[in-house]
Amino acid sequence: MKNTLRSIVYTGIFLVPFIAFFVSPSLFFPFITGKGFAFRIIVEIIFAAWLLLALFDPRYRIKKTGVVIALGLFVAIVAIADIFGENFLKSFWSNFERMEGLITLLHLLAYVVVVGSVMKTKKLWGRLFNTTVIASVFMGLYALNQMRLGLDRLDGTLGNSTYLGVYMLLHIFLTLWLLYRTRKEKILVVLYMCALMLQVIVLYNTGTRGTVLGLLGGAFVSAIIVAFRGHGYQRMRKGAIGAVVVVLLLVAGFFGLKDTELVQDSPFLKRFADISLQDTTTQSRFIIWTEIAWNGFKERPLLGWGQDNFIHVFGKYYHPEMYKQEPWFDRAHNVFFDWAIAAGIVGLLGYLSLFGIALYYIWRRGDLFSLPEQALFTGMLGAYFIHNLFVFDHLVSYILFMTFLAFVHARLGEDSNTKGSVATTLEKYRHLIIGGGIIVGLFGIYFINVPSIYKARALIIALEQQHNGAGVLTSVHTQKGAAELPGVGTVEAREQLTSMVNHGLRMGGTPEVQLALLTHGVAAVEANIEADPTNSRPVFFAADFYRNTNQLAQAEIRMQEALSLSPKRPLFHLVYGDILFKMGRTDASLEAFKKGYELASKYELAQTQYAVALIRAGQEEKADSLIEDAFGDVLVYNPNLLRAYSDVGYDDRVLAIWQQQAEANPSDTQTRVFLAIAYVGAGQTETAIALLNDIIEDEEPFRQQGEIMIEQIRAGILQGF
Repeated sequence: MKNTLRSIVYTGIFLVPFIAFFVSPSLFFPFITGKGFAFRIIVEIIFAAWLLLALFDPRYRIKKTGVVIALGLFVAIVAIADIFGENFLKSFWSNFERMEGLITLLHLLAYVVVVGSVMKTKKLWGRLFNTTVIASVFMGLYALNQMRLGLDRLDGTLGNSTYLGVYMLLHIFLTLWLLYRTRKEKILVVLYMCALMLQVIVLYNTGTRGTVLGLLGGAFVSAIIVAFRGHGYQRMRKGAIGAVVVVLLLVAGFFGLKDTELVQDSPFLKRFADISLQDTTTQSRFIIWTEIAWNGFKERPLLGWGQDNFIHVFGKYYHPEMYKQEPWFDRAHNVFFDWAIAAGIVGLLGYLSLFGIALYYIWRRGDLFSLPEQALFTGMLGAYFIHNLFVFDHLVSYILFMTFLAFVHARLGEDSNTKGSVATTLEKYRHLIIGGGIIVGLFGIYFINVPSIYKARALIIALEQQHNGAGVLTSVHTQKGAAELPGVGTVEAREQLTSMVNHGLRMGGTPEVQLALLTHGVAAVEANIEADPTNSRPVFFAADFYRNTNQLAQAEIRMQEALSLSPKRPLFHLVYGDILFKMGRTDASLEAFKKGYELASKYELAQTQYAVALIRAGQEEKADSLIEDAFGDVLVYNPNLLRAYSDVGYDDRVLAIWQQQAEANPSDTQTRVFLAIAYVGAGQTETAIALLNDIIEDEEPFRQQGEIMIEQIRAGILQGF
């Protein structure tokens, strides 16, 4: 029995490094969800097996170390923060795009407990780290094949170049540790050196600037430690001094050559060279950190907002200049700000304590960790810390970090023994205990995973049904059934359902089908608001749905709510302005467009829509001034402006713009046709007919369409745009 339980636990542990390769095209967010569910199921199985093993064999019971205590306290703090945060269900389950939340944090804690309790020897740890390094080699080879196929930034099977970058970063230091352990075995040295070269090449080609900075910083820290303290390792010390010089030369050389062709012709080096305070990405990061996240932290400094609730902070403290970026940020792109928002200063200190306690034991227990190990592991933690300053974490990097914490915990427990014996009563009823444990374990695995897996699968099935012409109502019903299941992904399922409804409404159909679609759409958007009422995203999505389905009174109500939750978002004011315009409230509409423009006067959509509103309001002079300031010329080719000019009868302006377009594109048939229509609108019908005849002579395939248009002009049917 014990052998079987041990085999289950060890098999699960040694399968975990290969989770990184698991991509499930049949599930929504295939690079994320498959890995998340696989990790959870493996951990649930090995945790159940470990509980039974520890129950009957004291040797495998958890040892009391600062690592487990710190991790347990951190998870407890986050749990409390989630319970009292903005939305506990969202904090607990997270979503398909991230697959994090308290549920994953609990699994990571269980993983550390199991691994730290059963991996009791250096030999076992060597095998585990060798396994994960071998996995990284296969990942590197796969990524190099992506480079051969022309991918600019490698992402392997992780689906994101940043994720692959930190994956290789941590493996570089683990490989160096294995290299140090086997430094006297030449064949292994060669193999580890090859692995290191591959890992560095792949990391470089992920193009992840923060991760490369982490590698340089971590390597520098490790080298400095050995250089100054490695008196008993003279050869290693000389190599470390050389590494310090190399890092300094690399940094100095880069800054000296950053304007040369060598750097500018390299996509990755150019990304480094282009870093500046004026860079759009840099500006957005500073705005997120110093204004949005900081203000959110100040509002709830103690325990924060709960996990996966950064989007509430992003909406409430949105900065208008963020219009240049994606519309919905759910992370601060800085792990430390993320934890400050998720769990306040208490949670952030709890997270930092994981680094602190690991470093404390690494340096405090010189009898367990040699100086080269101290240097390497300090450098690795430093590299990971630097990387985390610029991005957010993900499951695979969490697993690697937690595996290292389990390693430190296991080393501390090597010299301690748990005394005790198996009680006779437990031994007598062991079959009943094991049977009950299996039943409870299977129930837990089912409840935590199966409904969510079905939901992620149903999203893909519904999309396939829609694509294959199975009928939009069939797709919607599939999606609706999935959204009603418990677990992760409910909000995403409803959002996809709404998207399907919009698609079906655009396609038309019988009144009964249209009514059924509308009913499903309304139910979905309202359910998402009810589930997360203080989040501006579902409220805005509802307003936009009502706008697109011409339910303008309800759209106005929801848009006002969205603006109350996120008042500084220019796009919200522009959509509100469009709703008011469709309701015939021209003056109020103009004010809404003006507000959106004033919040972000460089935002092209705001410039255009405000100008359109001014044109429709008869304020042509003011509109021209805005357009000239924004675009450098009043004759701007823009479909929205052209439509507005046509609607108010500014046919001469429409004609002038199309003449300018035709001069710039003299051989473009479509442009010449539109110019002919513009001539008709300006009353120059003979010029229009002459131009159409010229197009017919130049483009024989256009003859039939051109002749029909000429007949329509002469009959007065075609009168312009």
